[in-house]
Amino acid sequence: MPDRKEINKRGYLKEDFRLFHLLRFDAERRLHYMQRIQQLEEALRDRSFGAARMADTLCQQMLIDVNRDVLRSRTAQEERDSYRVDPKMEEVLRYILDHLGEELTVESLSKRFFISRYYLMHRFKAVTGYTVHQYISQKRLLRAGELIRAGVPVMKAAEQAGFEEYSTFLRAFRGTFHMSPREFR
Repeated sequence: MPDRKEINKRGYLKEDFRLFHLLRFDAERRLHYMQRIQQLEEALRDRSFGAARMADTLCQQMLIDVNRDVLRSRTAQEERDSYRVDPKMEEVLRYILDHLGEELTVESLSKRFFISRYYLMHRFKAVTGYTVHQYISQKRLLRAGELIRAGVPVMKAAEQAGFEEYSTFLRAFRGTFHMSPREFR
């Protein structure tokens, strides 16, 4: 049994987050994934005969695509992308995941990790492909979605995910998931 200190607030062993894998795609590959996701969403909404099997098949196809891209990425880009490995940014990413329910700003993160806010913003974007604000918002929305699907009331899920204003949460949720939180259940 792992020592309690080794488990973070989300229930994961701390070493589970040592490495962050990020796939970056060109516009054509992003479009491919967006089309796959749309097909999967349509199949999930469909109630006709065989819809569940179709959704399973589409999900498997997408997982195969992701696995192939990961393998390609590891072999072809390992050398080229090695500059992206940044222990300080990995530490920042782990901290963000463990503290989503708290106030997270560029200013507070830069003070916590003893780096300038400008370096943090620049390096974070280079490593993740997102601004600090975009990354935190997306992680909070995904966390809120998990909570909502687990049966937590919408307002409580928004609060636990770190949204101070319900209206901000609702706007961001609709913008990301293209449906209301109640429809998302």
